[in-house]
This record gives sequence, C-alpha cells and structure tokens, in this order.
Amino acid sequence: MTYNRKFLLDLLVLGLLLSACTQTPQQRAKDATVLMVIGNAEGTVSYGSGFFVERDKVVTNIHVVDSARIVFAVGRKKFTTLKRLLDTLRNMTLLS
Repeated sequence: MTYNRKFLLDLLVLGLLLSACTQTPQQRAKDATVLMVIGNAEGTVSYGSGFFVERDKVVTNIHVVDSARIVFAVGRKKFTTLKRLLDTLRNMTLLS
C-alpha cells in the first residue's frame, strides 16, 4: 500500500512540474517573434519583424530584407551571410 501511495505522489508531483513548464500558444508566439534590424549597401538601417521557425531560421517578408547586407534578429542571432529561400507567391523568405 505504501508503494502505491509513493507512486501516486510521485506521479502528482511530475504532473505539477510538467504543467508549470508548458507555455500557452500566446507565449510561444511571443517568444518566436523577433525584431529585425537590417543594414543595406547604402549604409542605412531599417527595421522589420519576423519569426523563428527553428532555432537558427527566421521567416520574414521578402521586402524586409530585399536589399539587406546584414540582418540582426535583435537579442537572438546575427545573419551576415544571408542564405535565402524565397517564396515570391507568398512574399516570404526563410533566412538561415
């Protein structure tokens, strides 16, 4: 009987820990959204937004980075060599 109680108690504690670690969809969306600072060949700076689809991959609109030489995903990543996968039909690009 004491073994069953310990097992149930351990299971309850595990459930509480897991429920405290889960994020709401709104929190996940907020964490994935990123401010982008874009530097172009003329030396000007512009701003845009994007979102992480993987740890080192950001999706944004093509017009945000079309003349970019360097892109900073603020607080997260610096893209110096832009590897782009373009989807012109949807005006989206994947930076990695």
